[in-house]
Amino acid sequence: MAIGDRIREARGINGMSAKELARQLHRSTTAICNYEKHSKGITAELISQLIDILNVTPNYLFQDYFDIRDFDLDEDEINLLNEYRALDYQGKVVVRNNSFNEFNRVSNDLENSLLISRPYYKNLTSYYENNMLDAVVYRLKNTAENRKIDCIVKMYDDSMEPDYVKGSRLMVRKKDKVPLYGAGIFEVDGRILIRLKGKNKLYCNNSRYPDIRIDDRVKVLGRILGELNEHF
Repeated sequence: MAIGDRIREARGINGMSAKELARQLHRSTTAICNYEKHSKGITAELISQLIDILNVTPNYLFQDYFDIRDFDLDEDEINLLNEYRALDYQGKVVVRNNSFNEFNRVSNDLENSLLISRPYYKNLTSYYENNMLDAVVYRLKNTAENRKIDCIVKMYDDSMEPDYVKGSRLMVRKKDKVPLYGAGIFEVDGRILIRLKGKNKLYCNNSRYPDIRIDDRVKVLGRILGELNEHF
């Protein structure tokens, strides 16, 4: 089909007479007949006007000048495209909204099915800024929350019970600051400790463990984000 045929087809889909199209284009009915029968006198300016008036796309008008197979569409995709073009404005909005929601669902499912790697320190005495020698690789689901984790450490004693029991796995983000009353990992005189940060001291939930005064000996290694509960 020539471009004039597509103009006539789109006009019919819109229930518009040649006289009405001529009125909106500020042209004569004879000119419309020439456009549709012979594709004569069609300019870029006219194409722009037709797109707005007939609610079509440039691809619709020029679709016969290229092979849709060049876009690797299968039969189902071609049928869906033709069905979409036949919808009214409200129908197209519904399809676009549903398509957007489904695209996000599939994208999220795919993202969550992937795994990310983080070092897991079973022995806290090996946890230093760039020391990976005593860490094993732990695989996590690729979620927004898990991407905040820099490493995982194992709770080695009962000093933080009942918040964190011995043997629990804690999610750590490497930070040089821990919020007041927040849990963190600290280096004190070469020892790696999990403690809560007070105003001027480090302390535990378990009173059997002594408080530690915060001074130049205390180095913040990271902040505890919570307990890891993933199982594979």
